[in-house]
Amino acid sequence: MSIIFSKETTDLFIQHISELGDVVCDESQLNQGFSYLAWNAEFVCQAEVNQEDFSSKFDLFTHVDQSWKFGFISYDVKNHLEEKLESKNVISANLPDLWFMIPKMLLKIDAQTHKAELILGDKKLFLNELEIARKKNFEKNYSILNWQTFTSKGIYLNRIEEIKTAIKEGSYYELNLSRLITTEFTGSAYGLYAAFRELNPVPMAAFIKTKEWTICSASPEIFICKKGDEIISKPIKGTRERFQNVVDDERVKKELAESIKEKAENLMIVDLVRNDFNRICQPGSVSVTSLFAIKSYTTVHQMESTVTGKLRSDANYSTIFKAAFPMGSMTGAPKIASMLAIDSLENYRRNVYSGSIGYIDEHQNAEFNVVIRTAIIKNGKLYYSVGGAITADSNPEDEWIETQTKAEILRLAMIKNQ
Repeated sequence: MSIIFSKETTDLFIQHISELGDVVCDESQLNQGFSYLAWNAEFVCQAEVNQEDFSSKFDLFTHVDQSWKFGFISYDVKNHLEEKLESKNVISANLPDLWFMIPKMLLKIDAQTHKAELILGDKKLFLNELEIARKKNFEKNYSILNWQTFTSKGIYLNRIEEIKTAIKEGSYYELNLSRLITTEFTGSAYGLYAAFRELNPVPMAAFIKTKEWTICSASPEIFICKKGDEIISKPIKGTRERFQNVVDDERVKKELAESIKEKAENLMIVDLVRNDFNRICQPGSVSVTSLFAIKSYTTVHQMESTVTGKLRSDANYSTIFKAAFPMGSMTGAPKIASMLAIDSLENYRRNVYSGSIGYIDEHQNAEFNVVIRTAIIKNGKLYYSVGGAITADSNPEDEWIETQTKAEILRLAMIKNQ
């Protein structure tokens, strides 16, 4: 069965089914690839890293079987994958460290033609819910108030100076430092997600809603894409704000493309991803197929590279995540040393931010993003983290401005619905 699923139909349908129970939408918003809508859970698994049964639940998530799985793993899963790592900071949104759903109902939507195919579930039930959804109005209003930064500008700039000193002393080559923004939130969480899509369409967006919390992700970054034995990662490092004036916009785009500093940052992460992939890929198969490509989105220009490899026959999702998670662009290099430092330099626990949202299909192919440009909503509060790579050449004021640029989509969404 195939049916045309316009953006308007998608909005009405997701809004409707999210009132019935847990829902996951993994969406390609750039007229390429496929989007997936999963609901009516057959099974939901959630776990915290410090729970005794976390290992068995993580194995269940990564186990080879014939079911579709949709969900996320938080940044703090690093503590399970590397024994020397821990998280001591204040918990922010406090979502599970691992959450995934095996759906009874699954819709696959062609991002270019908008043709939708029900690949799991009862057709009659689906058509009935679709008819109900089409009779409703799209409730898109929301309110974002009392914007606050959990880390003051002064503290953030001081932390950058500390990192620069540590880099010069040889402790790291590069380190990702982030900060947390919080606001009050009321109204339609899906309305916010739809605003993100309108303001800044991206290749790996995601909307997850449960009774307790909601994730609205507008991520442009690909952690891993697995098709058969091929694995792909597209690390992003290097950001410039976009301008409405064409001359200024082209100027900053050219500046980014030619920046020695940004290229050095990007290359360090590319080398880190290559090293991660070499732990799980066939010898000689890991390569960089694109280096320093400039991708332009509505609010930012970003520098993106592409690393590919052929997986070894004994590689599975457990070994893939152990080798490559979290994405190097969210840690720094060396990876373990950077993650140890992040916990002492930042004053909050990243949780979902810097983790990964995605799916594994029935053929063991997968797509997972990097959780950036993402709002977490829980108990009337919105949590939004931003950060950047700090190097020996970093200018603290410029780094602060870059975090503001990365929060621009949230500011625009706030203005849009006033």
